Amino acid sequence: MQGAFIAGGALGCLSMPTDSLLLAGSGLLILAGGLLQALLFYRCPRCNRVLNTRMRKPAFCPSCGQKLDL
Repeated sequence: MQGAFIAGGALGCLSMPTDSLLLAGSGLLILAGGLLQALLFYRCPRCNRVLNTRMRKPAFCPSCGQKLDL
């Protein structure tokens, strides 16, 4: 997930000096895929709320307190 953000951002940055639409488009697709993956799959199994992806993997759900084995 975070790898997709990094890869998408890197491809987007690489496309700037070359003005390559293919690299820019690829970077945006990878970045959007990582974001979509985070929103769809990084959820609490008990309450189904989206977990915070900006911090380390939590041991417990901040909403319901369910122990998480990620």
